[in-house]
Amino acid sequence: MFDRAWARSILREAVLRHARAARRGDDSYRRRYRILRLRHQQGKPIREIAATLNEQDVDAVHNAYRRSRREFRTLLRDVVAKHTGAGPESIDAECRRVTELLGS
Repeated sequence: MFDRAWARSILREAVLRHARAARRGDDSYRRRYRILRLRHQQGKPIREIAATLNEQDVDAVHNAYRRSRREFRTLLRDVVAKHTGAGPESIDAECRRVTELLGS
């Protein structure tokens, strides 16, 4: 129970950092952030997201989604490192632990 609460707080901090970065970022960053949110928070498939954004190029939306996932992953790694003191060799394992604890 404690581990799940810890994992939720880590993920929450990473999500908040990503939202702040999107607010400060350029239009393309905000668009990528929106795509990620539509995919993960609303469960929309990429094709539906493309339609929502009036985007004809579904591959471009998919590429933006992948890039936004990498951006989020970088932020998650930073949060995990801050809270665990994990070195570069173990940060990815700690990130996997967070997602496993949350069942994602």
